[in-house]
Amino acid sequence: MFFSADSSIRMNCDIGHLFCVNEDPAQVIRSMPQEVAHVHLEDIGANRVHQHLAPGKGAIDFRSIFAALREINYTGWVTVELYPYETTAAGMAKQAFEYLKPLLNEA
Repeated sequence: MFFSADSSIRMNCDIGHLFCVNEDPAQVIRSMPQEVAHVHLEDIGANRVHQHLAPGKGAIDFRSIFAALREINYTGWVTVELYPYETTAAGMAKQAFEYLKPLLNEA
């Protein structure tokens, strides 16, 4: 079966990867609201080198990203990439949630 691009293919909005290639993730979200099917988070350092950090440990402006998601009325999944934290995944997941939770509740 061949999938039609207008109905079956959407964007996994990978915030860290957008940041690494000098894109503004919040602007990408606002410019392509119908294409965002999933949001994938990790933080990246100010040098924009593709080295995953826990949310809040790098330079990504998650506040603006969540504001953009609210503006487009996004109701899908937002997930946090936990590699390279395989050995401490549970603790890192809790830390990420605690950092991100207040941003989810902002008006």
